[in-house]
Amino acid sequence: MNPVPLRVLYRLLLAILVSVAGVQATAGVQPSSGPLYGGTAITITGSNFDVSADVYVDGNQATGIVVVDATTITAVTPEGFTAGPVDIDVQTTSDTFSFPGAFTYVTPTITSVNPPQGSIVGGTNVTISGTLFTAGMQLSFDGNPASNLSVVDSNTMTATTPAGFVEGPVSVDIDYLSTFTSLANGFTYLQPRIDAITPSSGSVDGGTPVTITGAYFDSDVSIDFDGTSAIAVTFVDSNTITAVTPPGASGPVSVDLTIGGGSGYASGTFTYLDPTIASVVPASGAESGGTPVTITGTLFDPSATVEFGGIGATNVTVVDSNTITAETPAGAGVVDVTVTTVNSQAVLSPGFTYIAAPPPQVSSVTPQSGDSNGGLPITITGTDFQNNASARLGGTPIGNLVVVDSTTITGDTPALSAGTYSLTVTNPDGQSSTLVNVFTVTQAPQGLPAGDLAPRGNPDGQLNVGDLLVLERLVLGLEAPNSYDQLVGDIAPLNNPDGQLDAGDVVLLQRAVMGDITLPAVFDSIPPQISILAPTEGSTITRTSVAVIGVLDEPANVSVNGSNLGTVTSFNTTVILQQGANTLTITATDAFGNLATAVVNVTVDSRAPVPTNISKVTVTEPVSGQVSFTGSTGAAEPGATIRFTNTTTSTTVTAVADASGAFTRQFSAAGGDIIQVAIVDTAGNTSESVAYTVGAQVQIVTPTQNATVEGTRTHVSGVFSSGPGSGVTVNGAQACVFGNAFFINEFPLQAGSNTLTATLTDSTGATDQHAVPVTSNGNLVLTLDADDDCGVAPLTVNFALGTAGINVRRIDINFDGDGAPDFSTTDVSAAISTTYATPGVYPATAWMLDDQGLEHEAHLNIVARDETAQDDIFQQIWGNFSTALAAGDTTTALQSINTQSRGFYSPVLQALAANLPEIAGDLSGIEKIQIDENFAEYALLTVVNGQVSTFIVRFARDTDGIWRIVSM
Repeated sequence: MNPVPLRVLYRLLLAILVSVAGVQATAGVQPSSGPLYGGTAITITGSNFDVSADVYVDGNQATGIVVVDATTITAVTPEGFTAGPVDIDVQTTSDTFSFPGAFTYVTPTITSVNPPQGSIVGGTNVTISGTLFTAGMQLSFDGNPASNLSVVDSNTMTATTPAGFVEGPVSVDIDYLSTFTSLANGFTYLQPRIDAITPSSGSVDGGTPVTITGAYFDSDVSIDFDGTSAIAVTFVDSNTITAVTPPGASGPVSVDLTIGGGSGYASGTFTYLDPTIASVVPASGAESGGTPVTITGTLFDPSATVEFGGIGATNVTVVDSNTITAETPAGAGVVDVTVTTVNSQAVLSPGFTYIAAPPPQVSSVTPQSGDSNGGLPITITGTDFQNNASARLGGTPIGNLVVVDSTTITGDTPALSAGTYSLTVTNPDGQSSTLVNVFTVTQAPQGLPAGDLAPRGNPDGQLNVGDLLVLERLVLGLEAPNSYDQLVGDIAPLNNPDGQLDAGDVVLLQRAVMGDITLPAVFDSIPPQISILAPTEGSTITRTSVAVIGVLDEPANVSVNGSNLGTVTSFNTTVILQQGANTLTITATDAFGNLATAVVNVTVDSRAPVPTNISKVTVTEPVSGQVSFTGSTGAAEPGATIRFTNTTTSTTVTAVADASGAFTRQFSAAGGDIIQVAIVDTAGNTSESVAYTVGAQVQIVTPTQNATVEGTRTHVSGVFSSGPGSGVTVNGAQACVFGNAFFINEFPLQAGSNTLTATLTDSTGATDQHAVPVTSNGNLVLTLDADDDCGVAPLTVNFALGTAGINVRRIDINFDGDGAPDFSTTDVSAAISTTYATPGVYPATAWMLDDQGLEHEAHLNIVARDETAQDDIFQQIWGNFSTALAAGDTTTALQSINTQSRGFYSPVLQALAANLPEIAGDLSGIEKIQIDENFAEYALLTVVNGQVSTFIVRFARDTDGIWRIVSM
């Protein structure tokens, strides 16, 4: 027995799915309409069809004809002649079945072009919206074919506009086979425009970078300033061009923009400005020149020059377009300051005042005496010393003269005869100052030069070890001792019996001043000072070795934990440590035997902490997006940092354990998120991570626990925490879900006690419940109802009022929650409607004033959903279903199907289980037809006998509030 071909099983499945989708068993054609260019997969139901039946649509034979059984035929419509209803005929060997007007040919439509306008040079990328688009269509603008045409789906195509002939609206046309569709004034060609030129002014020298903003710019662009081409013109985008201004004449000029070789033109205005000088600081200086000044103003050119009274300044530096620094030339009186640029000049008059410099004033010289050989360094102090000033002692120039600043001069005394001399300082402008008889010169001794040595107490005249040494010039009486005597040679060993002058010997300084003067021996009793740079006292480290680094204030023999490092002034050595507490001991002994000791305590902790004891952690499941982790005593190592990483959102937060190891932390998370918990101890060691999965949770926010509600209806709202694809019901009624919130308007109550139970079901089937007891007082005055409170934007809602027979003075209704009345009436039966154009949550409120002057309120929530976000939900459901089929996983596939439909689909999928991967390979994506509050319809395109066929996939909210496939 031959197996049943797979295509037969597949068509059997499709026929069953179509019947479940709502096609009646009575005679008819579904769908009842399709595009004029053909290609619509139709299903014809009737009776007594035989296997040789043919199908004709408006007299044209259909393609892809499949006689499923005696009551069902599938086929694909041919191209039609004209739009409108046509007959469908089924011819069998014995009879002809006619279905008058059973199918309607529809022409494609263009509903919008976005954006609806663009540049006259073309190149605007547009999206065309409409119906019945298909590959092979031709698109034109004002008769000119568009480029880059792409049919995205049956409702959307994209293209690039061609160049236009004239500015203004034009028709947008689609031509395909026997179909022609046009949208009059569907697109508007616009000339470019200049909205702003920034900056709007600049230097006459040019070189100002400008940004031109506007609309409909093109890369083929040229810019002229007063007829002169701009420099470095750069097309940034259709709204922005940058350029650099050419030189121009002072005043406003026209800026002309040309695109597309002259097909587009726009103009603006730019003002050329001359440079200006605002200030010169300082505004005065010495007549000798050399005063550093800062000139501020505007529009300085990099090549600018500066003149003071017509004389060029020196060291001119153009810092920027607003600042110049320079040094003044020599001059006198009040003068103009002029800045000259390439094409212009700025003058500040008067700009600078020359002031005669004050004479120098000498106040002192140090020292005030020296010998006749000269060469003694001296320092002269006073005021108003000028650069290049000179100084003389008794008319003889001072050597190596340096003018340190206006108050200090240094130099060396010249060689002079013994006597008293005056000191004179003279500035370059000829002014001078003299201190009379301020410096004394003594006669230098003759004979042995300073520093000569002679032995004392040794008759052999030789310099032997142990000899006392004296400065011979003092012994001869040629000079009295003073603080300038150099005792370099006056040394002898004192404490070393070997007679040798060795390193470390105590040295006796001995000097003779007309006799012997013995100085006390030099002996150091102060121990060296040890400064430890690393490690720090009390530190905890993770390594089992440490670098010990330190410095000494003198050479000393150093040991670290008994390891000798020799005589050093600094040290850096590595010490091996043990786990736990360690003591580092550093000793230093200087040349005199003085001992110093330093101690540093460090702790080694290289062991990772114990992971979090999750049994001691309490987790509060998330509400309003927040989850709380609380650890009791012993949950973590005291002082450790607890790190919480949400692997779902890739975010990390931390908490610090107290002395008992307890901690608490609240952070953002949703149901289903996985939280990795790790401990980092004070040494930086990190434990293994412990994973925690956040559960789903739901909470009713209004009404509150044990609230008393006016009337027998109430508004129920709340929040939940779980992933996408979740549903919420209240006492079994489906709630409107948006984001992580839900509501039900006008939920019915019974008079007296009630319990509201919200049930959350996430995409994995996990559930959570929250119950709120409320009491109804049974007294309801004003009601506000909506026919669609949870639809897709743009959403048109019709409202209805109820007043329980109360006489009304006035009713005001606010549709969007801004508090302002949008509609007012005294007629309770008035027709009330509004359209919510954009997605969002809109609180609607009605206020009523009755004939007794009492006020009453009623509230509703209206949710206008984002159609794109809704479409993503259905595409995800279909994707999960298709993926499961491709894997042959019927159990997972059935989870995407509405619970009421699973009884039918389960045996079909089980029967075809072995062939599901191949069947899934023929399925394509689905295209949106319509989305309603509780219902959505999509088209499934698939290939049957080489022809594209269309089947309908319908989605509905299940009893648990979750969207699932209800029929296919």
